[in-house]
Amino acid sequence: MNTSLADSAGTYEIAGRKIVRLGFKEHPLGCMRVLAAPIPDSDDPVYRMVAERRDITRSRVLDRVRQATTEGALPPRTDAEAVVGLVYEFLMGISTQARDGVPAETMQRSADALLSL
Repeated sequence: MNTSLADSAGTYEIAGRKIVRLGFKEHPLGCMRVLAAPIPDSDDPVYRMVAERRDITRSRVLDRVRQATTEGALPPRTDAEAVVGLVYEFLMGISTQARDGVPAETMQRSADALLSL
């Protein structure tokens, strides 16, 4: 099966739209894994757990980019690490935007633009 990264993003899009629709006012906006990144205490067990989760996410994105390259959805000479950097940095940035109140429609257009590259 030859699926693009945009096709694979469907699951994440559904989850993201659900979170935006729920609009919990008492729940912090953004992603804990991202927003906890600036805490520099590597001895803190919460920091270590969050950092490990970020590593897992990055690894999964890398696996998916490599799979897309193998399946022909991305060109054979795709720099998987560079694509992962682009996608992962987008995810980190959009979390900060959500926390800062950027409208969901704006973030969706940004995600659409990224997936169209």
